[in-house]
Amino acid sequence: MAHELNREPSPVHFLVGIGEGDGRAADALRSPGPTSLRDAAIAGFVPRIGYLHLQAQAAAREWADSRDEWLEPEHLLVALLDQDAPDVREAMRLAGIDGAHARQAVLRSLGATDDHARIWLPRPTPAGTMDRPALPIAELPANVWRQLQWRQEHLPLRRLRRSRDWAGLYHLEQREAWRLVGRGDLDDDEQYSLVHHHDREVERRAAQAAPHVVDVRPEPGERVHSRAILVSVPSRRRRLERYVPNSMVGWPTWFRNRAVDVNAIWFRLSTLHYYRRQPVDQRPR
Repeated sequence: MAHELNREPSPVHFLVGIGEGDGRAADALRSPGPTSLRDAAIAGFVPRIGYLHLQAQAAAREWADSRDEWLEPEHLLVALLDQDAPDVREAMRLAGIDGAHARQAVLRSLGATDDHARIWLPRPTPAGTMDRPALPIAELPANVWRQLQWRQEHLPLRRLRRSRDWAGLYHLEQREAWRLVGRGDLDDDEQYSLVHHHDREVERRAAQAAPHVVDVRPEPGERVHSRAILVSVPSRRRRLERYVPNSMVGWPTWFRNRAVDVNAIWFRLSTLHYYRRQPVDQRPR
């Protein structure tokens, strides 16, 4: 359904999949009104919450394992209802489905009590990963962001002449950003958000300084990627697999990855003087 609508999978798509199937979970999602659950899901779709479907799946799996049961649609439906994602809540409202009644019906079918406590939900993916938005800069530790800003203002942009230079700069800033955010007592959301914002700012400055090298094409709701970072598999790889033993097929990729590592090290060593005046209390250990 998500593919047909050109959307990322979201909790509401799992809800429709359960409702259009068979069994006790599907029976609990029968729409009493004129609006079908599928139409309600299309109308109530909320973008950029696709990461929540992984949380719902993990919760359903953990709950089924704790009950020593095979994972069934009923477990997933309870997880979706307990998660209460905004697209699921809106779709059920538009379809006229009572979430509390549906939950009780499914719990009874599983042999649980109607007032069963809300099941455990694992932590979602960190902010700034997948399609989960990063935390705003104003909500992040100001001292760490100031350190990252210092690096952004001293980037060796004049060294960006070839795509491998940009790859070296990208890997350098990734490495140092993770070192900086790893110093403090920051949670995953703060760390990933800081690195995300730093990546975006580095890419913006690099694209502005060397547009012939850094070809950044931002898309709504997605991270920015550059042609220097994206890797395509050559067609000769398929021809190689016909004549080379399986144990040797991955060698070209292994050597290519090592070349990337060597280039990153060389770029870091050759640009140390750009960061030489970095304050002592901000220099990465």
